[in-house]
Amino acid sequence: MPVSKNRKIRLRRRIIKLFLDGGYELMSTVDIQQGLSQQLTTYKRGGAKPYKWQPVMNELTNVLRKYPEFQKANETSSARTINGGQYDVAMWRLTDRAGEIM
Repeated sequence: MPVSKNRKIRLRRRIIKLFLDGGYELMSTVDIQQGLSQQLTTYKRGGAKPYKWQPVMNELTNVLRKYPEFQKANETSSARTINGGQYDVAMWRLTDRAGEIM
């Protein structure tokens, strides 16, 4: 089932908001996913609630790679698995085009 363009635009805006509100210059993919899961809605009725939909890691990585608002940094970060293993995750930064969709 194809995902609507509106969902992608909303996700891109949420990621940009995460960078700007936190004052981050670089964020790892894992940090972005965790930050998105902690974001709250800004609905006027019913107060702030967690978003019902959260992107899976593959979808998040595809959005970060595909759109010009985000740029992959040359740096990597290490993340740990549950069983104690370690793997590298990409680091991302905002480009100058990030303000165009906000």
